[in-house]
Amino acid sequence: MECITLKIINWEKYNPRRDYKKPWWFALSNTMITDPQFFHFTGNEFKCWIYFLSVASQKQTDTIKIYVKALTASINASDEEVSTTIDKLQQNDCIQVVAGFRTESVQNLYSTEQNRTEQLKKLPSGSFSPDQQSAGSRVPKKASATTLIKVDSMETMQTVIDPVNRSLWAAKYGGDEYLQHEIHEMVVWLRANPGKASKTQRGWAMFVSNWLSRGWPGWQKKIPSMKPAKTLSIVEILKERGK
Repeated sequence: MECITLKIINWEKYNPRRDYKKPWWFALSNTMITDPQFFHFTGNEFKCWIYFLSVASQKQTDTIKIYVKALTASINASDEEVSTTIDKLQQNDCIQVVAGFRTESVQNLYSTEQNRTEQLKKLPSGSFSPDQQSAGSRVPKKASATTLIKVDSMETMQTVIDPVNRSLWAAKYGGDEYLQHEIHEMVVWLRANPGKASKTQRGWAMFVSNWLSRGWPGWQKKIPSMKPAKTLSIVEILKERGK
């Protein structure tokens, strides 16, 4: 991850004065610090967002190139913090990644490793695989923290959900029924919004967690045991008692 191309969504609201050819400022809402969309941002993630806006303002364009080494050196942040900032900003519909992250389907990511495993099972005991014979033992590369994973089906969505997180969510939401229903809803929504269907592994964990949290109150209303008891007036109570 050396250079990332980003597009600031609705850049016009940060740059209201078109008559300024070389502005030295940009606009931010004075409620940004209390905006629920930014509650989960760390200090360095806030700095990353301000850095993106500053570059866009200097260049006077909504599409910018960010050199990660320069960014991390400027605000004393790590590559992982840059990655999580991009994930969160995409979820908030603040930016769109144009280029710079390697995007690949989860199905393709794991199918090669699965094929390799099947081939190794067929080899006689004690023999070496072709790769080991030619270049020594090599461990297949795993997706890095900054690799974007595209989800466009139930199969790929099930793959990006970590088993540990799934168990925690099932325990939190009273079983697998709600989780499975919402996973299907997520896939339908992602297929209708393909621009938001690529995230890092950590980004998917955040996406699913936020989605489940938002949908749970509505789901609870469908559960008979969770429906509030009917409140009766004094007149209704007397009628029920036959008085």
